[in-house]
This record gives sequence, structure tokens and C-alpha cells, in this order.
Amino acid sequence: FVNCGDTIFSGHMANATATVMVVLHYADDIFIPWVARAFKAVMILGIIFQPYTMLASRQHYTVDVFVSVYTTVLVWFMMLRFYPVDDDPFQGVEKRPSEDIEEGCQN
Repeated sequence: FVNCGDTIFSGHMANATATVMVVLHYADDIFIPWVARAFKAVMILGIIFQPYTMLASRQHYTVDVFVSVYTTVLVWFMMLRFYPVDDDPFQGVEKRPSEDIEEGCQN
């Protein structure tokens, strides 16, 4: 296979890493605890497995994958540092989505 693209930064891996960072950060606020833990576990397993599949496809060099993961994680923490989020992402919302589910389970 011939690939003429610029491959020093893997956008596929950066996108997957950013998705995992979002899930790890917000899953506890959105889902009930057991769903959040399961979702986090699936995402972590996926992000561990994805570099192997990307490298096996021979469309990215190893450095492309590592640079994209490293850069994405650094940008994520830099954004949290310089643009902190509220402690409650559902501020101003009547109920969190997980509260509806928990109330339904108590009946």
C-alpha cells in the first residue's frame, strides 16, 4: 500500500484518545456508577488495543501513534488547567440524567 499523506500525527489516535479522556472525566457525572465503570473499562481496553491495529494496518509509523497520544493528553490537561470546568456540569439543569434512572429503580 502506498500512502502519500502526512503521517507524523495520527488523527485517528488523537480522536480516540480525546474520546477516552472525555469519558474518563465525565462518565461519573452522567451515568449510574456501575454503567460508568463498565463504560470506562471498555474505553480503556479499546484505547490499549487501537494502537496495535493501527500499526498492523501499516498506515502509520509508531512515532505517529505515540506523538498523537502524548499531544492529545497534554492538550487535554492544559485545557483543564487554563479553562477549568464547573464542579457540576449539570448546573442549571433540573435533574442529572442518572437521577432519573436512580429514582425509577427505587420504586
